[in-house]
Amino acid sequence: LLLIQPKIPKNTRPHTQGIHPSYILFLPITIAFVLYLPHLPITFAQFQLGGLNWLNQPTPSFLLDFLGYATGHSTVLLAALLLLIVYNLQFQFRIAFLPKPPSLKRILRQPSILLTFGFLLVFAFGYVYSVARAPILQNNALYFAFPLLMLVASEGLTTLRKQLGSTQNGTNRFERATQPLAIIVPLALLFNTLCQKQFFTIERKGCHHRIVEQSIAFAHNQISLQQSTEKRNPWQIWLDGPADNYQFHRRQILYKHNPTTIPPTIYFETQGPTLSFIAKKLQTLKPNEQVFFGVQSGSQPWLLPLVESHFAHTSRYENDPISEELTIDRKLSPKNPPSQEQLIGGEWFTLTNYREPSFGPYDFHLQNADILHNTSDTTEFSIELPLKLFIAEPNDILLIVVKTEDATGEIQTSLWNPRTPSKHDFTKEIVQTAKQIDWRSTHIKDYSDAGFKYALHAIKLADIPEWNSKTAIKIHINNASKILIGTYHGNPYLYGVSPE
Repeated sequence: LLLIQPKIPKNTRPHTQGIHPSYILFLPITIAFVLYLPHLPITFAQFQLGGLNWLNQPTPSFLLDFLGYATGHSTVLLAALLLLIVYNLQFQFRIAFLPKPPSLKRILRQPSILLTFGFLLVFAFGYVYSVARAPILQNNALYFAFPLLMLVASEGLTTLRKQLGSTQNGTNRFERATQPLAIIVPLALLFNTLCQKQFFTIERKGCHHRIVEQSIAFAHNQISLQQSTEKRNPWQIWLDGPADNYQFHRRQILYKHNPTTIPPTIYFETQGPTLSFIAKKLQTLKPNEQVFFGVQSGSQPWLLPLVESHFAHTSRYENDPISEELTIDRKLSPKNPPSQEQLIGGEWFTLTNYREPSFGPYDFHLQNADILHNTSDTTEFSIELPLKLFIAEPNDILLIVVKTEDATGEIQTSLWNPRTPSKHDFTKEIVQTAKQIDWRSTHIKDYSDAGFKYALHAIKLADIPEWNSKTAIKIHINNASKILIGTYHGNPYLYGVSPE
């Protein structure tokens, strides 16, 4: 938009015929609104839901924070943007007030004032609705309106260039000399946004940076070990999460190392990750091959227990290098002081000795687990259990495992909370009803087609804020003789849910 900003000619006629030139600036917004019309039913449905229950209310500093994000968290760019906007607006107000008497209509016809008003209208609607009713305001809600401010700032830059130079014989030499800035500045901003990605630096010590940092440290340790012992045990680095984010931090760290000695990282996000991709990576592992595995809070809940179950050794539950028999609770319990690994919302650990897991709680690292058999007269497996049997913490995962060779169809689960007892309208009897708070399903065939002997159905309790000690779980499988069910302990700080 900075490159193609419209050059509106001055209107020297006493009366304007047709559309006022200032209104032309709103033509792109009108086109955008027309293209948005097919999405209006979705917008109305979201408003009927009362907003987004996972989104916090915006703070008074939301607008300033958004402008900082939009300028790549650069103080210099943010200050320049604000100064140009303020300078242009005061200049437009001065022009509008010069003819006497002052006219509100003349003020609103100034292009920059109209553009600023359009941006503030979008922001004000989202902010007031978020505070008065339910949160809806996010950064992406202002993306399509932010170009209006860019046009105001660019017009301010043009005005400033005209004011700084003196015009002689109809030519402003300063304005002509600085004309290349109209191309250089937007191209520099575009390069900064697409290539430098400085917005990733706000989480410099966040989970993605720390996971990449630990993976490179793991690589250097393996290289040093091979050089000192002359052993050539193979190893790989697997990371699940946003690949472009990981790659940015990898480049930031590797500039001071020799990247040729570090093997390429396998990014699961680039492949889905699909079950067939994971199965292929596991099946191609060599004997004694080590894997550095990094996950973050957005990873699928079944991914970690699925991968981890295929290795005889995992460092996830160790507090010291000599003992592998420590209980899961010792490291992951909220009673222990949180480590840096716990606080950043991500995990990393090493996996060795690939094997096929057995159908039991030990290989799947389940606590309070049990194998339940189908005791009905049919092949359908259906059962209801109180959730308190599994003594789960807010960040734990409820895991159901079935053998793909003797189970077919879907694994369906639903969670129910008891309602307050009420009287029936006609019989006056006390009626006990339940409210469904979650439902999900897993196709067993997806696992069998990928080559897995077991199918996993994971329920991440951190995604279900309404569950409590009175919640019940209903399990239904089209065809199964038995299931393994238990609690897979999650990092108490991984999903951002306080153990309290």
